[in-house]
Amino acid sequence: MKANTFRVLIAITFGIAVPTTLSQNLLVNGSFELPADVGTVNGYAYFPGGSSAIPGWTTILNGVEYGDISRANVGTGFAYRGVVQDGSFCIDLAPWAYVGGGIKQTFDTLPGTNYEVSFFMGTAAFSGTEGTGHCLATAANATNSFASTNTGPFFQWVARSFIFTAISTNTTLTFSTSDNPIRHYVAIDNVTVVSQGSPLTVELSGFYPGIRINGRIGRSYVLEYKVSATSTNWHQLQYVTLQTSSQFVFDTTSPNRTNRFYRAVELSE
Repeated sequence: MKANTFRVLIAITFGIAVPTTLSQNLLVNGSFELPADVGTVNGYAYFPGGSSAIPGWTTILNGVEYGDISRANVGTGFAYRGVVQDGSFCIDLAPWAYVGGGIKQTFDTLPGTNYEVSFFMGTAAFSGTEGTGHCLATAANATNSFASTNTGPFFQWVARSFIFTAISTNTTLTFSTSDNPIRHYVAIDNVTVVSQGSPLTVELSGFYPGIRINGRIGRSYVLEYKVSATSTNWHQLQYVTLQTSSQFVFDTTSPNRTNRFYRAVELSE
């Protein structure tokens, strides 16, 4: 991208924050499209705990199964069972013959910022399975339980999501299950983590509002304002390069305590 293009848009008026959702997925290989056929047998593989064979991810507990469920004779002779939610491959958190499996990935975050985790769960009922699946998803101080049900023999996918607040400069997202793999499929696919934005805070000091920009140390932001909520005419106030993760600046051009709406736009790298 060009150096003068913008990302991260946050609007505020005297303490009321309206963050704009970012569309960039912070995860690597969120749809498990790699390793694809590498290291698999007919598009299927079992990766034990501690494996990094799925780029971007590390398996935990007893690992996961990896595969393309649309292939006949996948792995040990399964019939066609539908398609994955996105791309060609997915994972099953309940690895065959082992109870307890999972996967994790660590990514950069900004403390105090909200992030939304979205993913799809899939399951099916065949070969003695019940058509249900359960998993735990954890990130920062958030732990969430999710379930899916499908009594048909072909995989169906349901969307699941949750929001966490980052408490450090990096966060580990973990998916795990304790379901018995003989009775349950706990497939996941198309995992995304998207920033919900970090709100500005505005304080009044004398006649001038002070705006606290929360962002990344060393990054440059353009502070802008408009005079009404419905206006589309933003005025550039100043450039700010953060020396700390939370920096306070004043709008000395504000006439007395007249309301203004502010946003901080991060310059892209």
